[in-house]
Amino acid sequence: MVLIVKTIILSSPSNSILKFKANQIHQTVAVCIFFWCWLLVIMSCQSNHPESENYQTREYQLGIENKKLLILYDSADPYGSQCFEQTVIACQYAKILFEKFDLAVSTNLPDLGVYSSVASATEFLWKLDRIQSQKIEQFIRNGGRLTLLFRGWNDHLAAVFGVKNRRLPAISGENIHIYFEKEFLPGGKDLVIENQHVSFFKVTPEKAVTVIASAKNFPILWLNSYGKGKVLYWNTGILAQKINRGFIIRSIAAVQPYTAAVIANIGLFDLDDYPNSTSNLKLEPIKTEFNLTMTEFYVLKWYPDLLSLAKSFGTKYTAALIFNYNGRTSPPYHFYEWLNGKIKLGGKTIKSSIYAARSLNATTELGLHGYNHQPLTLKNWGSVENMKKALSAARHRWQFDNLGAEPQTYIPPLNVYDSTGINVVQQVFPEIKQIGALYLGNFSDGQYRDFGPEPWNQNLYVIPRNTAGCILTEFFRRSMISILNSNGIWAHFIHPDDVYPIGERYQNELLAGLEINSLSWYGGQQKNGIYYHLIKWMEFANEHYPWLRFLTRQQAYNVMQWYDRTQLQVSARGHIVDVESNIAPFYFAFYLDAKNKLEAMMGGELLHEYPTEMGCHFIFKGYEHNIIMHFRNRIIHERE
Repeated sequence: MVLIVKTIILSSPSNSILKFKANQIHQTVAVCIFFWCWLLVIMSCQSNHPESENYQTREYQLGIENKKLLILYDSADPYGSQCFEQTVIACQYAKILFEKFDLAVSTNLPDLGVYSSVASATEFLWKLDRIQSQKIEQFIRNGGRLTLLFRGWNDHLAAVFGVKNRRLPAISGENIHIYFEKEFLPGGKDLVIENQHVSFFKVTPEKAVTVIASAKNFPILWLNSYGKGKVLYWNTGILAQKINRGFIIRSIAAVQPYTAAVIANIGLFDLDDYPNSTSNLKLEPIKTEFNLTMTEFYVLKWYPDLLSLAKSFGTKYTAALIFNYNGRTSPPYHFYEWLNGKIKLGGKTIKSSIYAARSLNATTELGLHGYNHQPLTLKNWGSVENMKKALSAARHRWQFDNLGAEPQTYIPPLNVYDSTGINVVQQVFPEIKQIGALYLGNFSDGQYRDFGPEPWNQNLYVIPRNTAGCILTEFFRRSMISILNSNGIWAHFIHPDDVYPIGERYQNELLAGLEINSLSWYGGQQKNGIYYHLIKWMEFANEHYPWLRFLTRQQAYNVMQWYDRTQLQVSARGHIVDVESNIAPFYFAFYLDAKNKLEAMMGGELLHEYPTEMGCHFIFKGYEHNIIMHFRNRIIHERE
């Protein structure tokens, strides 16, 4: 009934009588939607946990047809091409439909009016002559939207860009700090991108321009209104970096009247090197703080404290078991260290490592870190046979100690592996489905991985980690909020020995001058130990991303199989937004470029609303394949 009535509204002639009736019907629709939304919530009370999800899929083509994003790039532009690559991947994650236009092939632009907006990922805009530049100028003047994701210049478009310069400005290239004056991403208030070697134009913005970020008294990111349209300009090339993909999605959404982006909604928390073969020595700072041995601290204090975090923040963990630190890369492969650690419980002395593995809380999945901490590379192990024998010994020990079902997750020691090593892992442990590799780093070391099949073994799936440790630095804050605004995933890891002064866990450039070696676990009455730093990090996540659901890696793997297949189509007219997906349930972010309020919704649930100076950021869960949303203020349709 609601769908039929809404169709009448959208297709009615524009005479005054029908307008009056349409308004009456429109109000009735809003009431009906609100009632059904209320009834849905009362009757369903759906859970956000994947174990309770009953995924359904529709294989036929979706009925709604989105206008696509047009991405301008130039395959002859070596630096801009990197930005183009990141833009394509970010849009694929978000399920934002797009078309590509290569200026190296042709500079005769297509009809821009058929696209939702235009995004430029090249500095070769100078190739566009006056006629082609006028196409862009008229497109924006009439209500079109343009995002410049990579610093580029064209004399004919200076006014569109929102700068006073009318000729190619001077360019500067140096190490700078980029300071955000506006909260561009949730949790990005006063964000500083530190020590970036970037080039930027020395431009003077028009007074009406909204500067979002700056450096050296020059604007780096700004928003300009031109005619009926909007332009967002990045005066730098930092979006060519993988870490900044979330800024790409937010940049596109900042100019479009509305943007929908599918998210996986996954929070992962890995416990590397736990359970492990631990020492019975008392080392500082834990010796002074608790008078505990390393093994006592890990089993009786560290892990129980993490369980307290789980109760407070809903965290789930994936523990990465390691049997030894003996450094052996050739037989025999013994387990003396694994059996060395001891604790006292109930007046009895027991082997701590086996106890730790068997007593993991239900919130914790047990995965594999390795036989020992030597990365699985041919360079380290010398032969495939050595790796196989070590992993086979680990598998036998797992079964002998009754540690439960064989692991489904592999976390590589030192975050390093090669193509041979990862294939040996699957041969010895065929149950393993996924790898917790690094999001950044060096590809040749088994790092710099994306979400999806492992390039060296398509049977394994990678959900990479992008933050680590207990201290939320500016680097980790940027990394965290960027990926959350790219595909809605935060994958974090810590070590039980983070508290010990080994130094390698924290690089000085990431700590902003904070000396990790001076910190203890609690920090005494000041409560400035790394445990309380971790609490602050979790509080930050809970404040800005309260919708984030924490999963074990097994659960996340299952969710990603559905997320990868999800398609989304969205249309808006007046106050009404239609959303259609081939998968249900599903999660999506919804951006509006102006302040607004959700009045009613059918087929889904509002999880979070985050208003910013540049519009609204909503997080929704869709329970049905078709969703209808009614907003208080009219959503401007493209170029209306």
